[in-house]
Amino acid sequence: MDLKGDSGRVINSVVLVATASQTECDTAAAKMVQTVLDASARKGVTGTVKSTECKTELDARMARLFANQPTFVTYMALARGKPEERETRMLYWGVTVQESDMLCEMVPQIQKRWTGKVSCVQATR
Repeated sequence: MDLKGDSGRVINSVVLVATASQTECDTAAAKMVQTVLDASARKGVTGTVKSTECKTELDARMARLFANQPTFVTYMALARGKPEERETRMLYWGVTVQESDMLCEMVPQIQKRWTGKVSCVQATR
């Protein structure tokens, strides 16, 4: 997903969700896209979905995210709480170190709407 603010700057976002089946993946993808677009619009940001894809396996680099290991970017880790929640990871490219720190400051807001533990995993610097 591309997120474009008033300044015209574009930030790339990827959301990964661990699902149990293709059907659940398709449903989760549609719901996640709508949730992110709605949240972006409330912040005055235009969101454009580039693609959605369901995979049976992630490459090793992305799989590390589900182990909450520091990686090349700062990301949000949303653990499963309620039965309908799924392990979710939210990544952003094209942000400065200060902006990635600001993303981490969003954890309490997200935690209000998510019963599983929400955390920020800082990029290796």
